[in-house]
Amino acid sequence: MQRILEVLCTALVTCLPWWVSLNHAAAHEPEGFTPVVNILDHAAVANDGQDDTAAVTAAIEACRRGPTKTLIIPPGTFNLSSITFPAEVRVMISRGALLEVDGTSVATFNGPFEAGIYTVFSGAGKVNFGNAAVREVIPQWWVSPDGDDSIAISKAVASGPSLDGITVRLVGSYRCRSTIRINRHRAHLIGNGQYATHLLFDPPTDATLFEFRHDKREGVYKTGAYMIVQCSIKDLSIMGAGGNEHRKVAIKVVDADMIEVSGIAIQRWTGNGSIGLQLQGREFGFFENMSVRADLPVSIEKNPYLDWISIDMFTFKNLWLLVEDPNGPAVKIASGVAFHNLVFDGTHSWNGGKYGLYWKDTETKGIGINLTMKNIRMEQGKARGGHIIHIEHNFGLHNVVLENIYGCHGGPGGFYFRNCHGVTIKNSFFTSDKSDPVPVALDIDESCSRVAVINSRWNVGEVRTGQLPTTLGTNLSANGRNAMIALYDRARGGFQDGAIRINGTRTWHHSGTLAAGEKVSLPIGPAVKTLVATVIVSASNGAAIAEAGQFLATGNRTLLVSGTQGLATEAAPNKLCVVAGDKDQLINNLGAEVDVVVSVFGQ
Repeated sequence: MQRILEVLCTALVTCLPWWVSLNHAAAHEPEGFTPVVNILDHAAVANDGQDDTAAVTAAIEACRRGPTKTLIIPPGTFNLSSITFPAEVRVMISRGALLEVDGTSVATFNGPFEAGIYTVFSGAGKVNFGNAAVREVIPQWWVSPDGDDSIAISKAVASGPSLDGITVRLVGSYRCRSTIRINRHRAHLIGNGQYATHLLFDPPTDATLFEFRHDKREGVYKTGAYMIVQCSIKDLSIMGAGGNEHRKVAIKVVDADMIEVSGIAIQRWTGNGSIGLQLQGREFGFFENMSVRADLPVSIEKNPYLDWISIDMFTFKNLWLLVEDPNGPAVKIASGVAFHNLVFDGTHSWNGGKYGLYWKDTETKGIGINLTMKNIRMEQGKARGGHIIHIEHNFGLHNVVLENIYGCHGGPGGFYFRNCHGVTIKNSFFTSDKSDPVPVALDIDESCSRVAVINSRWNVGEVRTGQLPTTLGTNLSANGRNAMIALYDRARGGFQDGAIRINGTRTWHHSGTLAAGEKVSLPIGPAVKTLVATVIVSASNGAAIAEAGQFLATGNRTLLVSGTQGLATEAAPNKLCVVAGDKDQLINNLGAEVDVVVSVFGQ
């Protein structure tokens, strides 16, 4: 028995150095990962302020040569100059470990990298992750100098590979004081939701929080030299610091192709004209599921690098915009914007301010095309004289579709257009609780053409149409006489250009009051090259006068086909007359004001 105990003791003493060594390494290993290579076993010394690059490199080589491929960095501060962790080495950073990379150096991790939500890197040097190193980068891995988390987020954005993209996961709360510049393609900043990821912006001067802008790239064709491609920011909230009145921009996009902004809440964004979204080109922009409470929620501006494309194929979907500036718009388009294909869809609520969309253009030298706006409610406007939609184009905006637009409760008026062509206002409603004066419901003039109003209603407010005649429909006014269809267009020869063709027949309609002796010109006769037309007319003063009938107009002749006794084809007293001429005329000689409806169908 004694002999057995002696053998066991000898064996224990023999194995002790191995057991102590293994226990020393295990003390620095996360649970469940053994064995590993610990940098302390290769002469790295924590917290001594000396360069540990050689020791860490030796530990890397031990990983590459040995059976294990896991390298552990234990708690403590380790100083590094430029170093590369190869793809076959897995790096695990313990809580409390800090790699301080000096200002001219780069630490590159090409293999798997693991760390929790705690600080890992310090120093002015750069950290790079290879394509296979991490799925997401976390800004908390970097120290935030002077408490400015913008610096840590910027370093996280810059840490990805040069060709493939990078996803920066924003977790928790951040306090930012400077601009986060996204200066690379395919950078994606993703939060955990508006109620889980918060950024508080408190800059010491006027500043932008997120700016997507690429530096000029030499050797790239000139129109793409500044373009930034395929970036996004999603699922977080941005708030201005209380009492900060500097001019702030929450998200600025410059010359971008394929930019996505969604699930963003921007709140308390005031001070010196602060802007929620500032967009300066170029194409394929998608903005959805957002709430923006700012002096100016959305500003669409000129591309600083291209004159011919400022906004093209941009879509806004599901926006809640609250205007803090009582005289400002929810969406402002700057003068000179090169405009193509802008869509508002989904559902929108615009609140406060003087305007919904405002665009006063004095610079554009070419046409703009394709503006579609659907499902927008504007209410609680703070100032008089504005409009839900206000567009004054310098040259000509073509193809404007407004559908299911609802304006109520506030000072702004309805719709205002100048130099707009092919405008369709469909299934829309305007009312106001303001009076003295009542806001104007629709204001267009002869600078516009082909303005069609379909199944819409103005509950209050007048309709101003300048010199445009109504070629189909009735008076579209707020006294209950709203048309199912009304087309306001330039007068260009009656049926030749000015009416609507239905099943091969051009139609023209007019209704309203006609004073005694007053005339209405009809779009028929030799002057407008009408071959044949049917005129249906009725008139009444609601009492003794009630006349109706049908006329045939052909060449320079007008024939009465059928009707009451008070109709005539010559100018005669006590008659309602349709008289031939270069342009036929309807004349009220009935001796009293009447309500009249006349329809013309012809070729």
